[in-house]
Amino acid sequence: MPNRQKLTISAPRWAAFVYRLGH
Repeated sequence: MPNRQKLTISAPRWAAFVYRLGH
């Protein structure tokens, strides 16, 4: 399931985005 792998790769990118928003 490539969709699952794409989510895993996008996870760190979203985390950085939320981290920047929270800061």
